[in-house]
Amino acid sequence: MEEAVCLFNEGLFFEVHEVLEAVWLKEEGQVRLLLQGLIQIAAGFHHLENNNFKGALSLLKEGREKAGEFGAVCFGLEMDRFLEKVKACYDSIEALGRDAFDRFDRRMIPQMRLLDPGAIPARPDR
Repeated sequence: MEEAVCLFNEGLFFEVHEVLEAVWLKEEGQVRLLLQGLIQIAAGFHHLENNNFKGALSLLKEGREKAGEFGAVCFGLEMDRFLEKVKACYDSIEALGRDAFDRFDRRMIPQMRLLDPGAIPARPDR
């Protein structure tokens, strides 16, 4: 998770997707759902960078909905504030519309905060 947080905060959204997907494939239950939401959020911002309006909106919304099922801090990640900022990005992109979303202020993209790396549950085989 620490690597994914660093990559996300550097704006390397495709790489976040790759790192988290490798973990997601091995996980089950709630961890899997959280990872899927974070993957979708990263992919949404990747689509934004590639001028894919529909893909950006769709994945930001789906990812936020999945990741929003967890508490304020989940698996060491500060979720509430992060997801509020993802929603603000979504709202801004949607308001700009397909013809003007390239004017989205990318400084709005939130940073992820890993508050407690030890809170991430270890898999039994580790």
